[in-house]
Amino acid sequence: MSKFRKFIIYGSLAVFVLILAAVTIVWMGHREFLKQKAAYIAAGNTLDPIEFAPQPIPDDENAAVAYEAVFWTLTELTNDNQNLLNDVSIPGSTERQELLHQYTPVMDKIHAASRTRKCNWNIDYAQPVSMWYQGYLGSMRQSASLIRARVDEGANGYAGDNATGRADRDAMILADIETIIRMGLHIGENSTINGQVAMDSLLELGIEAYEEVYRDRPAPANGVATLFGSFDHRARYRRGLQAEAVMWNQNWNSVEAGQNATTIFSWDRAHYIQMLNEMVVTAKAPMYESAPSFSVPWYARTSDLILPAIERYERLLAKRQTNIEMLETAEQLRSYRDEHGSYPDPGVLDMPIDHTTGLAIGYTLTPAGGFILTGGTSGKNLIEWNWN
Repeated sequence: MSKFRKFIIYGSLAVFVLILAAVTIVWMGHREFLKQKAAYIAAGNTLDPIEFAPQPIPDDENAAVAYEAVFWTLTELTNDNQNLLNDVSIPGSTERQELLHQYTPVMDKIHAASRTRKCNWNIDYAQPVSMWYQGYLGSMRQSASLIRARVDEGANGYAGDNATGRADRDAMILADIETIIRMGLHIGENSTINGQVAMDSLLELGIEAYEEVYRDRPAPANGVATLFGSFDHRARYRRGLQAEAVMWNQNWNSVEAGQNATTIFSWDRAHYIQMLNEMVVTAKAPMYESAPSFSVPWYARTSDLILPAIERYERLLAKRQTNIEMLETAEQLRSYRDEHGSYPDPGVLDMPIDHTTGLAIGYTLTPAGGFILTGGTSGKNLIEWNWN
């Protein structure tokens, strides 16, 4: 047998072995995905996008429609103007006040939209999240920054007010803070992880504004804390993980149907579903319990791209939930003071837990007639609100 014939035979055999190995790996990967998919569904989860679709809302009752009408007016807000709004060191500057005056009609429309009870962003969970939705989240954050700057300007004017002026200013400031928080809660009415992150950003912005304005001055009776109701970050996070699985599964289905040129291996798909399943399970535990870290193998590109960001977000949930509990506790203490003439001694009221430690939030009374709420342990984990 000639060398050429041997080369052809052995070369063909090597190609055949490689093709057989590739087909076997793909088949095993698809089999592993079906196994992980079955385990995910058996755990009580779903990959049916219909389960995540909210009920339709008429346009005249839908806050999302009203927000969308305003967003187009924000395209003129340049980066320099945005930096001017975000710079908290320059409240009272002429440039800032002129910019806020220019956008007052926009903020008034946002205020009205935020009071609409329902918000449906019309997300198609059968498709990957569209870029238009990502743009909306950015516009919501931009709108909230405008209103946050107006809160700063309002607080800056307290010094020259008489009692009537302070009451009017309080009403305007609290209305703006409530608008920011309501906007965040509206974003949270969708189930995506991106939506939950954007929601948290606005809720933190509103709570931070409330704390800064009323840290050293008496806050009037208000319903800011009651906006949250029985707010549960953990439950929303679990729902977000499940929505993530639904949308990625639909994306992979479109790949298999030839609707997308991107190649996604079945092993990658299997690992991602497996990790989401484990994260949904661990998300049922109390927030103060340390979430396990997940290792990502080299072939799991989807997991490597997305899961680290989700894990970082999960670690923030305990602190953010505790901040909400602290806001509600501060209002509870103030209500007690208004009713009884003084704050209760520590231990009189049932206190919510600090979700970073599992221990009750503590408070101490100060000689200045205020109180300090404390949570966490020490160092950078300490959460402390000092109210005078």
